[in-house]
Amino acid sequence: MGKPLMKRLVGLIILLALVIAGISLKFALQHMGQHSSAIHQASLDHTAADSIHSRKVDVITGPSWTGIATNPKAGPFLEGPNVYAGFFSWPDEALGKRVTLSGHLVVRHDLPVFIAHPEPGTTAVGGIPVPEGTDLYKASERSVIEDAHWAFAPEKK
Repeated sequence: MGKPLMKRLVGLIILLALVIAGISLKFALQHMGQHSSAIHQASLDHTAADSIHSRKVDVITGPSWTGIATNPKAGPFLEGPNVYAGFFSWPDEALGKRVTLSGHLVVRHDLPVFIAHPEPGTTAVGGIPVPEGTDLYKASERSVIEDAHWAFAPEKK
């Protein structure tokens, strides 16, 4: 076997191993998510109508933020006050609706930002591109409402 053919074969074997590992990881994460969601649901004494991933309440107390519920890639987001909710995702019933969110405001620096290289031929990486000269720590900042509870908010008049 020639060296170029051997390199291709080794490359294909590595690629296959990565695909298998990715599938295994995805299955494990889904299984863990289902298990932890069931525990989370039981510990919060949810009703059947409530989402496993969030806590809907009838009355909001304490500090609160009101806006439109969306689910971008970075997690459940409240448009208007521009804060993230500290749970997995908004339930279908809340998506696109005006909701009020309460909990504890925490500032995190966990958004995946990187300096965008304008040179042709450079490879983009996963994350959020920012221009050269940007403070990556500041750009990675997001506000998250932890221990979040939500309720439908009255429509604006």
